[in-house]
Amino acid sequence: MFILIICVYNVWNEFISLSNPYEFELGKDSVTFRAYKQEHTYKISEMTNFSMRMVAGNTSIYMNINKGGILKGRYWIRVSEFEEQDEIVDYFYDLDEKVNPDSVVTRARKEGRERLAQKKELEKQKKISKKLVKN
Repeated sequence: MFILIICVYNVWNEFISLSNPYEFELGKDSVTFRAYKQEHTYKISEMTNFSMRMVAGNTSIYMNINKGGILKGRYWIRVSEFEEQDEIVDYFYDLDEKVNPDSVVTRARKEGRERLAQKKELEKQKKISKKLVKN
């Protein structure tokens, strides 16, 4: 019986709620998820809730849009399968910031991204100065 429940749950997530879309479109004003000739489109200006978290060693994103329910709004995106992995993650971080500007998690994430960018820039400058010293 337990195996039957798991099978039904997985079929539901895959084919009915599109929880594992195989294609998505990230626009300036909307985001669309597609699978099996169906699509779910969300206008960013109409989003009331958005949450996301990186999982599986930062290779996937689990997200909830408008407090996702059993029919739509819950998505797993395997960003590691895309060449534009960093751009995809940045898009969803920026989306989180637009929808939840006052969230503590959003502010912490934004500050962490800024510190990471500063660290990368410092490392880049150190490499350049090492090359100049060697020459």
